[in-house]
Amino acid sequence: MVKICVIAIVSLFFALFLSKSQKEYGVVLILSAVLVIAFFAVSQLRGILALLKEFQELTGLSAVNWKILLKILGISYLTEITSDICNDNGYHALGGQVAICGKLTIISLGIPIILAMIDTIKELFL
Repeated sequence: MVKICVIAIVSLFFALFLSKSQKEYGVVLILSAVLVIAFFAVSQLRGILALLKEFQELTGLSAVNWKILLKILGISYLTEITSDICNDNGYHALGGQVAICGKLTIISLGIPIILAMIDTIKELFL
């Protein structure tokens, strides 16, 4: 985590320095830092996925529902990062639209899980 923080702070410092004279280079630098940090984050996913698989086996939840949950998690992170990048560069309308589209996508992906929960509740009480 320390490496990620150092990368972020150093990138921010250089981007702020570059933004005074050549803003486009600062944007490219920040995007590069985001990609490097995302690579570090993805490398941590192996351990998390192993724990989630173990949790799936313990709970008996279907693999389809787990895949949907992982997709929702990925979409939420991707949407937030993209929206933040747009907002940081002054494109607030674009960032807002990305956020809305991500939320609608998450809602549409979550409908089967909600229906499965309703069925489970019905089985418990009927």
